[in-house]
Amino acid sequence: MTDKHDFLSESWFGAVKGLLADGEPELPDALRGIVVNMDVQDVGVQATYRGCWLEPGFSDDAEATLTTTKQLAYDVLIMKNLALGVRAMASGKAKLKGNKTKLMKLRAIRPSAAQEAFELQLREITAI
Repeated sequence: MTDKHDFLSESWFGAVKGLLADGEPELPDALRGIVVNMDVQDVGVQATYRGCWLEPGFSDDAEATLTTTKQLAYDVLIMKNLALGVRAMASGKAKLKGNKTKLMKLRAIRPSAAQEAFELQLREITAI
């Protein structure tokens, strides 16, 4: 059984880094270079989303900043409930500042096989 780590905890970020140790998954062209800072306000965590994984802290090369909650970030980024993310932005439960047009196109992108395999591993190590 795979060890689970609390989403956005130091041990979770360490486990994600471990998954990436053998190399980053190949991403569809539209996802390469997507960098979004995430301000997870309810737990006081700042992270950077890079195509299909999160790193601790903000990045200077981010195209946008998303303000959200831990549960919403988990539901959208780990469980892949993208429709929930769109509704959250429309209702103001999540706020996006920056290149919104480019980021909204992410809903239509089909993941590569390597990305799907990586995201499955990510779900397996993540607890909420």
